[in-house]
Amino acid sequence: MHRIIKSLLITAALVAAGTATAQTKIAFGGAMPTNEANSRANVQFFKRVETQTNGQLKFDASFDGQVVNYRSTLGSIKDGLVDAGQLFPAFFFSELKTLSLFLQLGPQPLDPWSGAAAMNEMVLLNCPECDAELSRYKIKGLSFSGSAPFYTILRNPINDIGELKGKLIRGIGPSQVFIQQLGANPAATAPSEIFEAMQRGQIEGAIAGVDWLKQYGLADVAKFVVEQPTGHDFAGRMPFVASTELWKKLSAEQKQVISRNLPFLVAEATANSVADGQEARRFAESKGVKFSPVRGYSDKVAAFRSAEIERIVSSYKKQGVERADVLVKTYLEKLAKWEKIVAETKGDRKAYEEALWSEIFSKLK
Repeated sequence: MHRIIKSLLITAALVAAGTATAQTKIAFGGAMPTNEANSRANVQFFKRVETQTNGQLKFDASFDGQVVNYRSTLGSIKDGLVDAGQLFPAFFFSELKTLSLFLQLGPQPLDPWSGAAAMNEMVLLNCPECDAELSRYKIKGLSFSGSAPFYTILRNPINDIGELKGKLIRGIGPSQVFIQQLGANPAATAPSEIFEAMQRGQIEGAIAGVDWLKQYGLADVAKFVVEQPTGHDFAGRMPFVASTELWKKLSAEQKQVISRNLPFLVAEATANSVADGQEARRFAESKGVKFSPVRGYSDKVAAFRSAEIERIVSSYKKQGVERADVLVKTYLEKLAKWEKIVAETKGDRKAYEEALWSEIFSKLK
């Protein structure tokens, strides 16, 4: 009898041990190209998490829109097609109305590092409305990354902003408002479709990240870039979101490993974007693309930035975002806070990541 009981106890222990070390496979769908800044950061993030969980978490990742594209992420995660993915709120203005408010603030940050950090703190810790919107699609928001600066990239050179009157230019979020103020007409073209649209003359250009000159081949169809950035896309790129079902079933230890590596993901994706932007500019100039100021453009950018806050608050209150004024005010406070932190870290990547951890990601639930 004792031998039988002992055998049963050993078997139970082995089963328990097997359960404790069972591998959880996470299907991840990325719309961005494999070699894009966020996707490259995703791959490194996955490796770190897999190593630090001793293989208990394993990512099965696809990129290039093979499984999930820009416009299908919400439905794909909600329906369980994937467990996690890259999310681009700019393609879901009606579904993620409150979150889209922050997209409008892209022209405000002067650098991608403070903008990305402020956005993470604002949405992940201080926006219950954002949580509610994402939860409707069974999504747990976990990260935002900074981008290379956005520029007006054109098929043909111009000397004065008046030459853009009536032209069709790609832009999303606040860029659409700015395009209208330039006298042009906005087009909500997906990133992967810009090259063909410019090549065929369907659009005259695009307000896009300077890194897209190389990433999406725009250096082959553009001849001119206005030499002044319009802002950064810090609210439009969520390199890693998870389904609420996945987040619930992860152990506290597994969540801790993921959370502890999110500062790396944010910093890595942002650093990649900045570096890609610098390389893309050199690449474009080597192909004859000219970067030059345009008469009247700087004044338009300055006027646009100064008037945006009031317009955003008024517009979103009319759309039913009752706390639009509070949300914008809080974000600007977070931005000022992170501009100070970024200045104090003086480009020290490790110090920046530690600040992200202590101020934001250590507080995730």
